[in-house]
Amino acid sequence: MSAKKRNPHITAACWTLLVVIATATAPSHAGSITGLNLDVDYLGTPLGDIRLHVGTHDFSATGRDGIGRASPTGEQSGFRPLTGQTLGDAYASAGFDHLNWLQIVTDQPAAHNGPFGPAPHADPSSDPNNTFPHDLDPWYLNEVPTNPPFDVPPPTAGLLEFQDFPNANPWNLNEAFSADVYLVGILDEAARTYTTVAAFSWTIIKNRVAGETRVRMTELEEIDPVPPRAWRELAFAYEGRGWTYVPEPASLTILAIAAVILRRIGR
Repeated sequence: MSAKKRNPHITAACWTLLVVIATATAPSHAGSITGLNLDVDYLGTPLGDIRLHVGTHDFSATGRDGIGRASPTGEQSGFRPLTGQTLGDAYASAGFDHLNWLQIVTDQPAAHNGPFGPAPHADPSSDPNNTFPHDLDPWYLNEVPTNPPFDVPPPTAGLLEFQDFPNANPWNLNEAFSADVYLVGILDEAARTYTTVAAFSWTIIKNRVAGETRVRMTELEEIDPVPPRAWRELAFAYEGRGWTYVPEPASLTILAIAAVILRRIGR
């Protein structure tokens, strides 16, 4: 799939509309998706880019697809700051404490319902049956070192990694795993406030193509970086921590203008 680049002159409201239209008309890419690149900026300041590579968990033709490396020696997926900069430089440019990921699982094989609870849920799930090592925050990478490589790297690093190769036992034919993933900017750790600066959605499904049955990536695309209310509520409720979403100031301005227009129309 070719990279999608955001036009910095498109307003948030227009961008949302474009994303909806693109999603509604996008063709199927089953069996042909290789990756996705997204530029990342905050309030007009470039921070770096997200590079996602579709690979298999064991680099074999029969391995299940996921996001990580496209080959054993290939580039690792994740957010990279601008050339010559560290993650800490990107954090400072945006005024963030740091970055993390929020992954909301929107569909999953039936075998995942027991250990992780029904979808939608944050990943890792806060379900009591989830034995996967994780901390008490809704973010994909642990804030407190718990389970490398699923821990937040130091600010001196040059990559905020994202990798995921879901598995289910059994994984039945035509069952899918789907998730919406947001690059999260932590605004205030103590106040538990955050915003989002980029997002993508991905789906893998167990299907049969040309007589071969395996788990394949069927969708990988950029989505609206503003999470819907339901996803924000999941983050807020996670372990009772109360993380609160703060929109970009530009988004607040657009909402205010829209409210004024609606009031005038209503007169």
